[in-house]
Amino acid sequence: MAMLSLLIIGIFTLIAILGYTITLDQTPYANQQYLEIATKKPGFKIKFLRIYEGEITQKRNFIKHLAYGTKNNYTSIPIYKHWEKGDTLYVETYTSEKINNGEIIALHKTQTKYQIKEQHYWLGTDRYGRDMLSQLMIGTRVSLSVGFISIIISLIIGVTLGSIAAYYGKWVDNLIMWLINVVWSIPTILLVIAITFALGKGFWQVFVAVGLTMCEGPAVVYYQPQMHAQELINAWQFFGKLLDEMTVPAYAQGASQSGVTAGTATVFTQLLAAASRSIKAVVAN
Repeated sequence: MAMLSLLIIGIFTLIAILGYTITLDQTPYANQQYLEIATKKPGFKIKFLRIYEGEITQKRNFIKHLAYGTKNNYTSIPIYKHWEKGDTLYVETYTSEKINNGEIIALHKTQTKYQIKEQHYWLGTDRYGRDMLSQLMIGTRVSLSVGFISIIISLIIGVTLGSIAAYYGKWVDNLIMWLINVVWSIPTILLVIAITFALGKGFWQVFVAVGLTMCEGPAVVYYQPQMHAQELINAWQFFGKLLDEMTVPAYAQGASQSGVTAGTATVFTQLLAAASRSIKAVVAN
């Protein structure tokens, strides 16, 4: 099961990295809208008339396209059917009605750069006619980015606050722990919404908002061992003294009552004394 989970995470990470290079809609945020084909079911397919403004082959910067996508260099129109008559191409636009009665567009083939392409929408379209599969694939990148960057932000803030509280103690400790408890008492989703309203809309604002709501966990985790280190040392010191005071008399008395031989009693007493010395050495260091 762990390997399966790792495989799934790896697949989604690969999709997030490749991003716009493997999506059907390669425009920024996969936001190409066609209201004529809104809310179509999975498996829907349709032909498009692409009218190019420049060259059909579009020059792209690979890195920029991978990161942000590229605007199309053509106008795309959903069509119901097309036919040719001489040097003229006729197309009937798609209307999404039972009886299609779209506009007839005539193009001179020798004067217009065009292509007719068929597209498959494997997961259908949303209410704006955008490709759902492309939206999900680009959304994978956003989801993984929010999780990864938010964790880093929460660790930086949380470890810093926990260290300061543990190091200075007193009123600084009380103030930071009080602040963390207050943040912890507020429902996470409400706190994220409030911080987002305060910082504004955007990806980085979401990263910071989620990171701030998660920082109290690392702060408390890092604060605990720092704060209780002295208590742990005191406990080991007490245990070492207890061994010194109780080992020889208590075991000698128990040995005589239970019939344990003097040799066995001596060996066991020496072992306990060695343990006591080891504990003292660890505490001293």
